[in-house]
Amino acid sequence: MSKRRKKTKNLDEFRKLNTKEAKGHLQYVFGMTGSKLQSLGVTHGKRTKGVNNIPLKKNPNPKDEKQAYVRPKITQEQAKLYGKQLDGLGLSAEDKAVVWELIERLRKKGQ
Repeated sequence: MSKRRKKTKNLDEFRKLNTKEAKGHLQYVFGMTGSKLQSLGVTHGKRTKGVNNIPLKKNPNPKDEKQAYVRPKITQEQAKLYGKQLDGLGLSAEDKAVVWELIERLRKKGQ
């Protein structure tokens, strides 16, 4: 029996991820495959676990003045572990181009 790749549906939203590791951290959710959501973590930290995060020009949360970064690692978890879609958050057009370039690069790497 051949293993068919599930089709990934592209999304563009923010949610909190409620796992032990993520601890309710903000995530940029960009894809859904089956019952799993794919996301990149959004953080205030320059580095996470020794890896440099990618700075965003504008914080996706308009109420937050601090520098925001996106983690260069795809997180894929069951949709039920993510909170509801958060309104009022969004990537600037400039950041969206950078983030989607990163997503394509990570997908190609099979990360």
